[in-house]
Amino acid sequence: MLVVLDALHEITEKQGALLVEFARNVVYAKLEGFELKQKPELNAKGLGAFVTISKNGELRGCMGFVRSKLDLVETVRLASLAAAFEDPRFPPLTKDEFSQVKFELTLLGEPRLLSEFELKNPERHIVIGRDGLLIERGLNAGVLLPQVAVEYQLDATRFLDLTCVKAGLPRGCWKSKDTKVYVFSAKIFEEPS
Repeated sequence: MLVVLDALHEITEKQGALLVEFARNVVYAKLEGFELKQKPELNAKGLGAFVTISKNGELRGCMGFVRSKLDLVETVRLASLAAAFEDPRFPPLTKDEFSQVKFELTLLGEPRLLSEFELKNPERHIVIGRDGLLIERGLNAGVLLPQVAVEYQLDATRFLDLTCVKAGLPRGCWKSKDTKVYVFSAKIFEEPS
């Protein structure tokens, strides 16, 4: 049965669990040298996706797409491979450590540009735990997922500053008129412990 999805909120827990399992299977297939043929049957487009891989509770890789015109399953496939093998902060994942890692999938809704008015009082317009941030200025861009603000107990101002740093920009750059700040909602799915 083919399921047609048109928005982030329509993705069920069961479908999210299938996508997380798919993310793991994509990486396993790559490590073992075969092409994964079986894919979840979801027909959704326009959602971003990030795959986070952790090992012993520590980040091991996180890559993805804020926006994607690809089918969601393909977006998750590409994000999985990037998180496992292309995150420049880590060496590629190995067969030996594969059984020790945990996969988490964050699906992103469409980013919404914050206005100057909203940025004058970010605590009222950025909801910690619900909103992720994207900051763009020139060729620089940085993304932080909603769970980062919760994990590091950030308020909205510190969350904005840390996103600036992630973009390779100075703290406080979000106050500048030539910086674009977007918020996005997300749904997080993770493997059982």
